[in-house]
Amino acid sequence: MSELKLRNEWKPDVVAVSGDFIDYYMPQASGEFVKVYLSLLRNMEKGGGELTISGLADSLNHTEKDVVRALKYWERMQLLRLGYEGEELNDIVLTALPEKKAQPARPEEEGPLSTAAETGNPPAVSGQNLPEQPQKDPLSLKRLEGDGEFKQLLFVAGQYIGAPLTRKDCDTFAYLYDQLKQPAEFLEYLIEYCVSMGHKSVRYMETVALDLHKRGVATVEQAKTALPAMKKDHYAVMKAFGLNSRQPAPGEKQMMDKWFSSYGFSREMVLEACGRTMSTIHRPSFEYTDKILGSWKEKGVKVLSDVKALDEKRSREKEKKPVRVTEKKTPIRSNQFHNFEQRDYDFDELMRKING
Repeated sequence: MSELKLRNEWKPDVVAVSGDFIDYYMPQASGEFVKVYLSLLRNMEKGGGELTISGLADSLNHTEKDVVRALKYWERMQLLRLGYEGEELNDIVLTALPEKKAQPARPEEEGPLSTAAETGNPPAVSGQNLPEQPQKDPLSLKRLEGDGEFKQLLFVAGQYIGAPLTRKDCDTFAYLYDQLKQPAEFLEYLIEYCVSMGHKSVRYMETVALDLHKRGVATVEQAKTALPAMKKDHYAVMKAFGLNSRQPAPGEKQMMDKWFSSYGFSREMVLEACGRTMSTIHRPSFEYTDKILGSWKEKGVKVLSDVKALDEKRSREKEKKPVRVTEKKTPIRSNQFHNFEQRDYDFDELMRKING
């Protein structure tokens, strides 16, 4: 039997990705961040060459800000180094992955956090398989002076909280961002979550963030699974009534659940009813709003255009309805000048007698 010649006409175009990256870093990172890192690896396989933030953003359908955020995230994870010329990024160095560490527990393995909004207390902290939690470094805030992403985080926090941040507040966010390596987008989501549940205290936000860190929750997607569902609808109603400084009472929650779940009204429709309540009786009233929505439900009103049509119909019916004018009779009041017997006089004859 003659020998077989084996030839290869296919040259695999592959990118080497570390197993540790897939096992320990990719699960905790945002998908957008992973795309940026893999693109960098791909570019290195092609020999490096020219690479720009704008070009990378276009190829991944990202914004330039998204790309920069991803690069800074991987720098904090110690998977690359960034070099600058002045304030302009001009150098990216991919580094060897740090020594393999134990994989943190996944949120789904430990169950959801306790519902903070129901208890009014910070979520309970689990006590097993906890990642290392560094002590607060007072210099963290100073190190972040030139970090635009961190400055944006502080701005967002101030907007949500509705008050200027104190130095202690800034130190807290610096600790979470710089030392616990929690991404800005993760912390922004966390802030939004806490405020939506009626908690504007930075101390409360820190407690929730530490609990998530200890449970290995590091991305927005994981946080959405681990945290109790946000009652954004409830928060919107309380805000429309000017009551967002407190949690809704059980009876109020029951009414809101009826509007959104049983009746199936959208947030837009419920807020319209809240607005009509405030403009009509000038005070928040769940009962009054319930009557409005109950009436809309009976009439088959589902969207704002239906409400407008109902208003116009009511206006037309009001215009067509005839106006009854009742003739009012002025009553004759009994007094001393009317209490005499009426007599008939011939005034012409009387005048002739007077004049002779």
